[in-house]
Amino acid sequence: MTEPLNGAISSRSMEPSPMPSTPVDPITIFQTAEFFYHGNVALGQKAPKAHVYMLPYAVLGALALELYFKCLIAVETGANPPRGHDLEKLFTKISKNGQLKIRECFDNPHPAEAEWRERCKTPPPNMPEDIDLTFNFEGVLRRSARAFERFRYIYEDTGLPGRFNWEANYIIHCTRLHIIQDHRPKWGR
Repeated sequence: MTEPLNGAISSRSMEPSPMPSTPVDPITIFQTAEFFYHGNVALGQKAPKAHVYMLPYAVLGALALELYFKCLIAVETGANPPRGHDLEKLFTKISKNGQLKIRECFDNPHPAEAEWRERCKTPPPNMPEDIDLTFNFEGVLRRSARAFERFRYIYEDTGLPGRFNWEANYIIHCTRLHIIQDHRPKWGR
């Protein structure tokens, strides 16, 4: 193993820092998620034209969704959200009511999203036949659950996957909408 440059400590060798003992403010989590969300949206406008934006687009989207989930967990429980990046695991920590609202939004997409889902049903040329193309909430969340970890260190993997596994932007939309409509007014800011 090579030593990090300039005496820096490799993040791979450090223990994760403990969560603060005082609760993290859900508003701060939401505001941080907003930064990553808007970066994801900006890159999403460029990504179809230039593939160089696809990895940062996915990483920013996955990080935004992680933080929106953690915001909901903090709002609902009054406690610090769990550490970790697995979107499936984080989603299970959201209240049943919160999960239901996000799923209902996902299951009733606006016209542009519905059109995009319809286009996704047709596999691109040369796609392996064993790839799951079902576009339901569970499938999208499962395929996108580890995107942050997977794509930020893509160089450690065997290269780009045959199917780009970031499909959860509409889950971001639904989660963000739930927070804005049902929780943000209570913050009084």
